[in-house]
Amino acid sequence: MNIDRQLANRALSAVGEPQLHETDTTSKSFLLVKKFYLPTMLESLEMVPWTSGKKRKKLEKDLSENYTDYSGAFKLPIDCGKIIELKDKSYYIVEGKTLYTDSSEAVLLYITNGKLPEGTGNVDDDFPDYDPPEYEAMFYQAFELRLASKLALELSGKPELHKMLLQEAAMIEEAAYRNTKTLSAGKKKGNSWWID
Repeated sequence: MNIDRQLANRALSAVGEPQLHETDTTSKSFLLVKKFYLPTMLESLEMVPWTSGKKRKKLEKDLSENYTDYSGAFKLPIDCGKIIELKDKSYYIVEGKTLYTDSSEAVLLYITNGKLPEGTGNVDDDFPDYDPPEYEAMFYQAFELRLASKLALELSGKPELHKMLLQEAAMIEEAAYRNTKTLSAGKKKGNSWWID
């Protein structure tokens, strides 16, 4: 995955900084964008159960020792960015990269962060271990504002600007959360022939 320079430039503009050029790889702005880009993207993915980027996967059993009260242990997918639910709606806990549940076959619904198995990414990319899918527009708006809020502290030293940008991101995430709940409610409360 490469840095989306248009998104990064909008984040820099929001804090009053000059935009990055195509060949810029050494400026303070670029180095800060590179430092915060991936962690901020992953943080933004965890904030809301976004409607895009969802995947389902049957989990592999984890054969390590299980000291929990749950009967089954399963390995989380390498690209799991945010857990939404298990298919059978059973209870679970997560410790490290292991999901514990009483379900005998765990099928997980989750948001992918695009993480690739080690050594399979493009080494020329800014972040060779990631190749995320296209997410919805609201995700990119929230991600951009979160990135801008982090850049505001580092580049401009304005805590008020940081707070304002973070609040804007939170408002977008709140709207996205309501949107996700509305879309989920439609299939649960709709006519039975919609679901069948």
